[in-house]
Amino acid sequence: MDKGWIAFQVEFAIIAFLSLLFAIGEILVPIPKILNWLLFVAFGALSVMASHAYFLFSGTLLSFPFLIGSYIPFVFILGPLFARFIFLRLNIPIKTKLWIHLIPFFLSMLAIILFNSDGGNRIKEILLSSIYNSDNYDGFSNLGYLNLHILIYMIHCGWRIFWPISENIFIEERLFRLSFLLLLFVMGITILSFLGFFFQNKNLLTASNFLLIFFLMMIYFFKQRYPSYFTDLEIYLSQKKYKNSRLKGLDLLKIKNELEQLMIIDKIYCEETVSLTILANQMSITSHQLSEYFNDILNKNFVTYINEFRIHDAQILLSNEPEMTILAIAYQVGFNSKSAFNAAFLKITGCTPSFLP
Repeated sequence: MDKGWIAFQVEFAIIAFLSLLFAIGEILVPIPKILNWLLFVAFGALSVMASHAYFLFSGTLLSFPFLIGSYIPFVFILGPLFARFIFLRLNIPIKTKLWIHLIPFFLSMLAIILFNSDGGNRIKEILLSSIYNSDNYDGFSNLGYLNLHILIYMIHCGWRIFWPISENIFIEERLFRLSFLLLLFVMGITILSFLGFFFQNKNLLTASNFLLIFFLMMIYFFKQRYPSYFTDLEIYLSQKKYKNSRLKGLDLLKIKNELEQLMIIDKIYCEETVSLTILANQMSITSHQLSEYFNDILNKNFVTYINEFRIHDAQILLSNEPEMTILAIAYQVGFNSKSAFNAAFLKITGCTPSFLP
């Protein structure tokens, strides 16, 4: 192995160790939540990738050729999990299931398994031998393309966070500028790594690894310096993201209070003819504005919002008024048919009215 890769080995060992520490730290909290588990798996995947690279460049994989390439599936975990963490933490609406984004991980894992079961070890031994005993690193150039998967998710995160923000707000709020610089820093590391692999340039690869180590260390001090970073950013986003919104200039707190008055006190949802337009007229706003409020602020549409109140009342009636028929309860809470009531009840509670515990 080229002696020039020794620094590479040290860098990957440090990255693997720091990533493992971050992963362990996420599950040592008293009650780990979904956000902790997302970071645990993501940092764990980064540790696996760095460990694989360390064993590769230290020559250890000569004894275990079947392990070469085993890190590839974990590359496809980083982007989706970190993006999902950011979206959940900042309360940014998510439109797709996580497993859809993990399809490349499952496919590459299957490919690795099939490759090993099909006698691919001999090919790996030849590849390893050529890597360790020559200056030709052509086998590495294609690995750079894996970084593009991570880069795509970073760009997507940046677009979801910063696109709704107006230029003036971006300039005025230091938190947005800091977040943008952090994103650029991580993207720079990814691009450097891609270029290093693509051009087989050890200096670029070493630089990207050094910056990654610096970034991992910076995360720790950043968390100490800005413990409420995500909370503050979430508040700013909820207040400032309506650059071209129909809600711009409206008092969102007033809308919230008026909705609660109409729902909890007046129980307007019990009226069979209630509609988005009728509700908006009573609140002196347009139906488009109210629809946007439901979708962007409450993350649900008008029908779901109304049906949740109706089903809540229905559950109370089913428990307290056992003599009432299901059809009578459906009519009383605002549904115009038993089938519509059953469908809404099943969607919201997970069971039908007849099987309510």
